[in-house]
Amino acid sequence: MESRLKQFQSYIEKYIEIIASVLNIDIEIVDDKLIRIGGTGIYKNKVNENVITEGNIYSEVLETSKEVVVLDIEKNSSCVECSNFEQCINKSIIVVPIKYDNQTIGVVGAVSTDIEKKKHIKSKIDSYLPFIENICDLISMKIEEHEVNKDNSKKMQMFHEVINNVEKSILILDTQHKISYINDIAIKCLKLSNNQIGEVLNIINCESYTNGKELITINIGGNQYKITAKTIPVYPYIKSYDKIIIFDKVNEQVELPQNINTNWGINNIESIVGNSYVMQSIKHRIKKLSKSNSTVLITGESGTGKELIARAIHAEGNRRNKPFIAINCAAIPENLLESELFGYVKGAFSGASNSGKIGKFEFANMGVIFLDEIGDLSFHLQAKLLRVLQERKFARIGSNKLIDLDIKVIAATNKDLLKLVSEGLYRDDLYYRLNVIPINLPPLRERKEDIKDLINMFMPKYSVELNINLYKIEDSVIKMLENYYWPGNIRELENAIEYMMNLVGEDGIITTDMLPIDIINYYKKKNMLVQVCDDEGCLDVNLQEIDDEIMKYEGKIISIKDLELIYINKLLDKYGRTTKTKKEIAKKLGIGLATLYRKLEEN
Repeated sequence: MESRLKQFQSYIEKYIEIIASVLNIDIEIVDDKLIRIGGTGIYKNKVNENVITEGNIYSEVLETSKEVVVLDIEKNSSCVECSNFEQCINKSIIVVPIKYDNQTIGVVGAVSTDIEKKKHIKSKIDSYLPFIENICDLISMKIEEHEVNKDNSKKMQMFHEVINNVEKSILILDTQHKISYINDIAIKCLKLSNNQIGEVLNIINCESYTNGKELITINIGGNQYKITAKTIPVYPYIKSYDKIIIFDKVNEQVELPQNINTNWGINNIESIVGNSYVMQSIKHRIKKLSKSNSTVLITGESGTGKELIARAIHAEGNRRNKPFIAINCAAIPENLLESELFGYVKGAFSGASNSGKIGKFEFANMGVIFLDEIGDLSFHLQAKLLRVLQERKFARIGSNKLIDLDIKVIAATNKDLLKLVSEGLYRDDLYYRLNVIPINLPPLRERKEDIKDLINMFMPKYSVELNINLYKIEDSVIKMLENYYWPGNIRELENAIEYMMNLVGEDGIITTDMLPIDIINYYKKKNMLVQVCDDEGCLDVNLQEIDDEIMKYEGKIISIKDLELIYINKLLDKYGRTTKTKKEIAKKLGIGLATLYRKLEEN
């Protein structure tokens, strides 16, 4: 059976030439069967020979897995016992094991036949040895990489085999929105061919049913299909793929259901979940602006539901029966985004489709276009978008023909655009053109009174989807969910509910031990509080939060003033340094705002 090293012979040959030239000595690599896999100098023409009669030291290293350095072969006991000792021309040798998967699979031998060079090697052994060790590690890493790739290839083969044998149509898209794989049922259903692997698939509209499935309009090669499907994001778990689309059949003609639901409910604005004062204000604003054609800018942290608010504006407005087209400006590569937005004509550029392409603006004409992650646009596209917004006209790439636009634009971002403007990273004229009607969505931690209502919305959804009978969620669980700080906002809350629902037992009860690990760890950290007091009062300090800062004082005594300052700065870094945030932090610390400022100024 071939040794592991033998499979990498060509790769190894490249490395040994490098080692030999750097160290200026001959190199040979021998596998665990004592076969020479590669060699330089006097060993170059002896590759694939067995060294069993001249390899006492190699046998020793293979057996012990420990490196051996012999600076004088004539005085070494292992060499003296070698049957080849009399004919051996080597004067010194360094042997290092190549290890993989806790086994020694071969050795690297650095050999000198020069008597004078022995002294040089002896003086440089401290640098020679680590260099050879690193080469051994590189060889091991190459083998591991090969094994992982081989394993992944087998898994992908099995994955494709599985999806080809399920009774559903399956399309797999890569990160460029191109068809990476399509199973036989989908080929038949969409009347496609395997030749369309690599072709771009555009999702040009997407609405959600009350049963959790989506009505998707897709475009492949200029042909449109309406399908009722489930879209599963798989990146970065399978890095070569972006999403999997699973569907049963093509709906030739589709009538949208009376009540469309995207978790918050977009047909009736009052069905948006949240009765907190801030959410009531947002709903009232949506009611007032939905009939307007003015541009809306929705801001807020990731996961707060910006697209759902955009859909609510569309559903409440006079364009509700016209297209709603959403595009994520951050998810599409810069060189493709312009053609995605504006389309192109036949022969517009190298690689362009012969049939041309309709862009998102053209698809959304008469309706609503939602530009998500608008803060990620390049300066070039910022200028082009500004012109479109001002003139309400655009041309496809490669064409001089202007297309009139009757469109409502809704943009969204989780970035501070005004800050980007001040830093010269965003056009101020575009910012003001977008920010005609601003809507700021609060993070979930600032509308905690809505959390219970959101829980009561997500629970039935996953009870049906997972076919689980849920009888009760313990009050302690709800309390912990309400008091968690939710960095991922509503998206994280929904994921937490889905996670817990998967753990529900036969009793149908959700208990605190079913909470996601991030939430459990949050409360573990929260319990690591100490009270720090001075003449002005006491602070509750979370030692876990400032552990890394305290480490800087290791071996020293830290003053109460320094401890307070570290903690206050940590809170400001975490929650922000605005006046509003400082007031909130001061209030929660039980001190006045003036006291907080004084403690900061004492730094």
